[in-house]
Amino acid sequence: MTREKFRCHPSIIVENLGAAFIAFALISINSFNEFLSVFSEIGSIPSKGVIITFVIVLTLMGGIIFWQYRVWYKTLISITDGTIEIERNTINRKHKSYGIKNISNVNLEQNILEQILRTYKIKIDTDSLSTSNETDIKIVLGKDQALEFKAEIMRLVAINKNIVDDEEAEMQFASTKDYDISYSVKDIVMHSFYELPLSSILSVLILVGIALVFFGAVDTDDNVMDIVVKSFGGMLALFIALTTSAARGVLSFLRFFNFRAKRFKNKLIISQGLLKKRTYEIPIDRINAIKIIEPAISRIFNKQSIELVNVGAGDEKEEGAFLLLSKSKKEIDSFMETLLPEFVTSTDENLEGQPKEARMIVIIHQLVYVIPLTVALMASILLREQINIAVYIPVIVYTVLMLFLLISALIKFKTAGLNVGNDYIAIASGTYKKTTKLIKYDKIQYLRADQSPLARLKKLQRYRLFILANQGNNINETGLFYKDKFQDIYERM
Repeated sequence: MTREKFRCHPSIIVENLGAAFIAFALISINSFNEFLSVFSEIGSIPSKGVIITFVIVLTLMGGIIFWQYRVWYKTLISITDGTIEIERNTINRKHKSYGIKNISNVNLEQNILEQILRTYKIKIDTDSLSTSNETDIKIVLGKDQALEFKAEIMRLVAINKNIVDDEEAEMQFASTKDYDISYSVKDIVMHSFYELPLSSILSVLILVGIALVFFGAVDTDDNVMDIVVKSFGGMLALFIALTTSAARGVLSFLRFFNFRAKRFKNKLIISQGLLKKRTYEIPIDRINAIKIIEPAISRIFNKQSIELVNVGAGDEKEEGAFLLLSKSKKEIDSFMETLLPEFVTSTDENLEGQPKEARMIVIIHQLVYVIPLTVALMASILLREQINIAVYIPVIVYTVLMLFLLISALIKFKTAGLNVGNDYIAIASGTYKKTTKLIKYDKIQYLRADQSPLARLKKLQRYRLFILANQGNNINETGLFYKDKFQDIYERM
């Protein structure tokens, strides 16, 4: 099949220039006009050096704008014989071809500018390990043309896989507005709270506690200004901690606003976002794994969320594509039966913990990092001529640190789990944030066994499972288990 060649929407020139460049250009032009008006009022003219500087700056900006225009004009896109062809006939000619059969995702995105101009950014990803951390194709088109282009690509993907015939493909990939699952504003606010890092909450609580102690010890004879001066540093630290936590929550809310998900035959449709709207369409057979995520706060309130692992969803600076936001386990299981029954999230109930022989190994591995600190502390104490109260401060800090690391090691040991099921393997890991990954056997590319000297003594080992995914999800490490536990994995791969 061949389609006529076409270009991206001209607004891509503005997007490629970037907001910083456009702001600089406007400020420079405005400053130049004001500069000339000042000289005209005083009846003088600018020096040659000033004029030359402004001319050079404006020439450079004009050159950059012209080059971006030329790149846009010389870049042509077409669909030819089962491939997407992108030609750029500039000084450095480029011709890229992407096989439609290798496409894993076709996603739509709209930032504020694109919403105003009624355009869409189409992001197309392929099953390629070399480009798994970035989007393969980015195209900006007008709304109607973007929807038509996406529908055509998805239709060709379906036909290429022999899933359906031509007529049925047209029906299958027709746009739909009905979603199976939708989240209210309250649900999204609560999800943003559950996702906050434990460190943010603890830092705020510690600073609030210090502030209360400080104000309780303030001399009532001091005036307000003296109190403000004395407490300025602490108040600033508390303000920064509160602002950081609030910013995380606000960004999460903006990202997941109007979150909806739908199962449509052999694909998932996910829509979300306020300032930047995104629509993911993910074929079921391109899902390599799912993640059951339980951050520290979620674990306290018995909440879970589900994230999809595949090439293309949530690449680059974004996190992975969430399928379900924070809900109770019972609700998650119910929603998964509707959206993705291929994965049974109740599998994590059958996780087998690490053998008790692994406990001490995990603790030693955790504490080994503080050996240099231990040596330094002991040396500083032994080399002192006299012991005074100042010595006890680092000792107290060291003791607290050791207790924290010991507790963290025990939690890490308790969290790790493994379940080698019939259809997929479940791997639980984490310390305060628990993550359980369900990975289908046919998605595992290869395994690698790791065994430290201590683990070798106990005949234990951990495995790393490599799958096709973006960085952070491509390597999946198990806890310490006996070797025969992994034998079934080899047989099912």
